[in-house]
Amino acid sequence: MPLIPEILLTIVQLVFQQALHANDFTDFINLTTANKVFFELATPILWRELPSAQPLLHLLPSNVVVRFLDRDLSGDTKWHYKLRRIPLVTDLDRLLTYAPHIRAIRARTRPSLNSSAHLTFDKLFQNNLSIPTFPRLEHLQLTDSSDSLVLYIPSLLHQSLRILELPYYATGLQLAFAHLLAGIPPPLHTLVYVDRPLRMQQFAQSIHLFPLLRNLTVSLLDPVAMQAIVSLPFMHSLEIVIDAAFDATSTHPYTFHSHRPISSLTFAIVDSPLSRRNPAIHDDSLSLRALLRAFPLPCHQLTIVLPHRFQSYFAGPEIKSLEQYLNPSTALSVKIAPTSARRSNA
Repeated sequence: MPLIPEILLTIVQLVFQQALHANDFTDFINLTTANKVFFELATPILWRELPSAQPLLHLLPSNVVVRFLDRDLSGDTKWHYKLRRIPLVTDLDRLLTYAPHIRAIRARTRPSLNSSAHLTFDKLFQNNLSIPTFPRLEHLQLTDSSDSLVLYIPSLLHQSLRILELPYYATGLQLAFAHLLAGIPPPLHTLVYVDRPLRMQQFAQSIHLFPLLRNLTVSLLDPVAMQAIVSLPFMHSLEIVIDAAFDATSTHPYTFHSHRPISSLTFAIVDSPLSRRNPAIHDDSLSLRALLRAFPLPCHQLTIVLPHRFQSYFAGPEIKSLEQYLNPSTALSVKIAPTSARRSNA
């Protein structure tokens, strides 16, 4: 008596979770090759979330992209790629087959393309290869500012995208976002987009194109743009990322007209190339007080995230002194970011 599909799917999911926990996919791969039924059940699970974009190169024939494993000087193994020829339309069959299963590409800690993969992607796109879009891609997360996949974002996106997390201050962000806005932007509910405010002017003028945003991480923009952001009807969580070299005492005041307080507001002070070259440009506590005065957005929870080197500046009494600038109903918390916190090495 054959097993019903729901039981078979549960078996495949359990084997996959065990493979993730053990970081050993031998049993799972063996299961996918057992028969056609297991293969069809396992394929969507295996390809649902990718840790990088490099597996896409493995979907091209070996006579198109040569790939091999090698050890680097530290003893770690990594894939190397080399484009042998420009693929024909028929060479894209496997890519077209697996692309609909990809729901997320999440490069959490390092670039999603190593150097040889980047060169291969670059040559493919230089020759105007029409890479298939990913019709079910819902989540794209890049965290390293040197990630070259940023350059190819317009070719990967689709209207199914709901979460877009871009690396702070990455090269090519402005161009990638310009391409994103050139058509009909996807209905995002979560966006992370942090760059120099001067390079974000097009986004600042296009906030109305993202009416469904609920969670936004963004640089501190001009008052008109910030008013547009807090006026979005579903805004729930807003994180404002500020360069540690920025002197908030010189900022102009923000006057907000908001029908309701947002649930969560975060000021995240980050080290950037400028602040690392010019430490202690200004009095940090004075600047933070000025920012709270200048940015009177009502919220239920206010969180201030500081670089680790600022820890000594904000002891208990210093935190207490900030509360005078807040609404009595606002809860305040101050956190020190770990030294490995997000991405600002561009």
